[in-house]
Amino acid sequence: PALASLAGRRLWLLPTVLLAGTSIAFILLSRITPTRSLIVASQSILILFFGLITVGLFTGLGHPGPITAGRLYTSVSLYLILGMVWFAVYRLIDAVSPGSFMVAGAIVTGPMPRSTLLYLSFVTLTTVGYGDVVPVAPLARMLATMEAAAGVLYVAITVARLVSAYQGTRHRHVG
Repeated sequence: PALASLAGRRLWLLPTVLLAGTSIAFILLSRITPTRSLIVASQSILILFFGLITVGLFTGLGHPGPITAGRLYTSVSLYLILGMVWFAVYRLIDAVSPGSFMVAGAIVTGPMPRSTLLYLSFVTLTTVGYGDVVPVAPLARMLATMEAAAGVLYVAITVARLVSAYQGTRHRHVG
């Protein structure tokens, strides 16, 4: 099992490192030369990077074993990474379609501050939804709805997976 786990980690390592490096390069380029195409490219690669990490971590949570501090930290990290995925999605929407969001009752036609989009992502993921930052374009509204559903489902599915993994371990030791 330890060897299979190591082989599984190596399988994820190369694509993750390549996406991370590419993402960093595009983010730096878009900071130096903030063109719409560079921002779109950097956010698209960032979405792929966070998405790959999300799939890898979520897959690992489903493996049988005790509920350790490491599994709990992984669960929390995964939830925070989900918020970062949606942040990158909102940045992409803002770059492609300015005016998709409203802040304090006014549609923002220029680039949205990153901190505002990060705030929107986590307020939506947790389903708090204060209403001070609102998606107004149909695509932005649909994706915000999907993020809220993902936040609720994440908690339910993760708890179920952890309990199932724990019960699988208990049954092997008892039987």
